Order: sequence, then C-alpha cells, then structure tokens
Amino acid sequence: MNNKIIVIVGVVVIFGLIVIIKHLRLAKPNELNPIIASKKYKLIDVRTVHEFKAGAVKGARNIPVNELSQRIGTAAPNKSVPVLLYCHSGSRSGHAKKILLDKGYKKVFNLGSMNRANVIMKND
Repeated sequence: MNNKIIVIVGVVVIFGLIVIIKHLRLAKPNELNPIIASKKYKLIDVRTVHEFKAGAVKGARNIPVNELSQRIGTAAPNKSVPVLLYCHSGSRSGHAKKILLDKGYKKVFNLGSMNRANVIMKND
C-alpha cells in the first residue's frame, strides 16, 4: 500500500513540475533578436514598485504582477504586440506570462531575471 502512495505522489509531483517549467520557460535570446531589433514590443518589469525604484532595465515599465491583470490593457492594448517580461528570478515573470496568455496575448516572453533581461536587451 505504501509503495502505491509513493508512486502516486511522485507522479503528481513530476506532473506539477512539468506544468511549472512549461510556464516558466525562459525565452531564448536568438528568438528575441528580431523582436528587439524591430523595437516593437512592450518591456514589463513585474517586480514591486520598491524593487523597480532600486533599479530596472532601461525602457521597462513597472507593473507589479499582482496588478498586471488590471493594468496591462493600458500598457499593452494591442494583444499582437510582443510583451517581454522580467522580475528578480524569473518566477513572477513566468506567472505573469501565464496571466497574459490567458488574457489572449499572442507573443509573451519570459526574460527571467533582471540581470538576464539586461544582457538580452544589451544593457550590460
């Protein structure tokens, strides 16, 4: 009986991790190069206002992840324009990516951490 429970818990944990990794998937710099070169995108920092004031990627707009659903329509009214997201580690921006995809945004990319976003945006 205990072995069955362990197997079931293991399967549930693995499935959960797969779902999380899928949503957290970080964008690859080479897939972003044409978007960045076009300069037709919205760069959103989903960290807190306090974190944003301490430093941010050049050109980013701050919309904390807990305000994203209410404020994204003003920041990015066209759901076809690419949205590039970042946070401290990539976790909140991964969550933000899911929120935007659920709201019908077509091109949403998780840049991950602010440091990684700076490198991708060539602000290093």
